[in-house]
Amino acid sequence: MKTKEFKFIFIPGTVFFVLSFISFILGSIYDFEIEEFLSKGFHFFSIKIWIIFFDVFGNFQFFPVLFIFLAILIETFFLFIKIKRKKEYYLILFLFYFLFLILWSYFCFTFVNNLYKKDEGFGINNDALLLLPMKYRINISIIVIFFTTLIILLSAYYIRFKFSKRKDIFIQEYWIDSIKGILFIFLCYFMILIFKPLFGRPYYYSVIFNDILNSYLPENWNYDSSKYFWGAGIDGTENVQYKNWWEINDFWKNLKYWFSSTAHLNQTNGWINQDFPSGHTISSFCVISIMFLFINNKKNRKLTNKKISIIWIWFSLILFNMKFSLVIAMTHWWTDVEFSTLFGLLMFFIVPKIIDYKQKRYFIKVNKKYN
Repeated sequence: MKTKEFKFIFIPGTVFFVLSFISFILGSIYDFEIEEFLSKGFHFFSIKIWIIFFDVFGNFQFFPVLFIFLAILIETFFLFIKIKRKKEYYLILFLFYFLFLILWSYFCFTFVNNLYKKDEGFGINNDALLLLPMKYRINISIIVIFFTTLIILLSAYYIRFKFSKRKDIFIQEYWIDSIKGILFIFLCYFMILIFKPLFGRPYYYSVIFNDILNSYLPENWNYDSSKYFWGAGIDGTENVQYKNWWEINDFWKNLKYWFSSTAHLNQTNGWINQDFPSGHTISSFCVISIMFLFINNKKNRKLTNKKISIIWIWFSLILFNMKFSLVIAMTHWWTDVEFSTLFGLLMFFIVPKIIDYKQKRYFIKVNKKYN
């Protein structure tokens, strides 16, 4: 398999996986020491702004990719009906684009509106995690939402008016690659959805929360645990006990909070942080899953130098910044981000195998039926 994909994707990807695995093992031994060292950057204002950007960016970055996958599926289905039944059901397209826009607008509005209203123990308009006025997070969120929305709108225009006119849509089977991308995103976030509440790992922020109250707190800031329990103890001001990534945080005691919207108002000994694994790191991998549409040697989609550059710039720049910003922010441990890295890399290998296998089985079944 001496293809360009093998040289520039598989081999570097394998090396990247091995290095991440070694890093994860070392992190499992020295997680606390790594966090102690990297968190020293938390004291700088410019570092905090960098942290806020990647924290917000991590919440929004994969949505344009998910939209593209869904839009390709809908456009392909529309084209199939158009050819098969000689009818054009434009209502299908209208409903998809309209509903996505409405849901996206609602999500963005709710996200920003909550920033104006929420009180995480230090008062409204104060960012509890970064110990800064909330205005910085609000302004950065608006900027990120603007550019993310712009990407979605440009993608919608291209798919609706350019991509849908291609003559090779069925030959290239972009819809199958879109299913790969959607499955990738689903499996990644399903893992996050299960593992986070299962382990309930506390932030380093909560592990040193009493120190934060005594040494880091801005002037005139006061903590009210009735709004949010960050620490341990009756009044939520004590340090939470450190947990290794493999230690489950009071599973039976905290099970009742799994689907509760008020868990943060109760003493959970840091379970509410749900630190392990890193959803933001997974989000970065979900973005790069867009390459399912561009790389397919069987369909003669060649791996160009431009595509190689996009892949590795994303991994080396965005992923690097995302992981370090999360750890410096004291909202993730090194093993959190490395576990997500390993899982994301594995999914890049597993997901195509699953879909290709299912597709092959389907065609074998169809051939037996008609032969």
